[in-house]
Amino acid sequence: MQEASEPTSGFPPSRARDRADPRFPPAELRTDEQILSYVRQYGSVDYHPAGTCRMGAGADAVVDPEDKLDGMDGIHVIDNSIMAYLNGGNTNAPAIMIGEKGAALVRGEAPLHEGA
Repeated sequence: MQEASEPTSGFPPSRARDRADPRFPPAELRTDEQILSYVRQYGSVDYHPAGTCRMGAGADAVVDPEDKLDGMDGIHVIDNSIMAYLNGGNTNAPAIMIGEKGAALVRGEAPLHEGA
């Protein structure tokens, strides 16, 4: 049986900070401000986040089909967070298309063709 090693061993030198810091806030963080401070200092995003702002017409959608944020006048969500699913490839092309379509909607431009 192999002896357990430190759970963060094997990190490359460029990720040395991850070796020393836990993945979750320490138990002694009690107040919202302490937790927020910890998240601001150590939080990061890996991969390509998408799908965090459901788009649609249903009650569970926070963004309507014209990219408008529900309950916030003049605020549009025009990024990969409105994607229903993370695509299997790089998210750059979908992000560009979402941006182009969203900018056209904000400017009030007619769609390129019906159903677009």
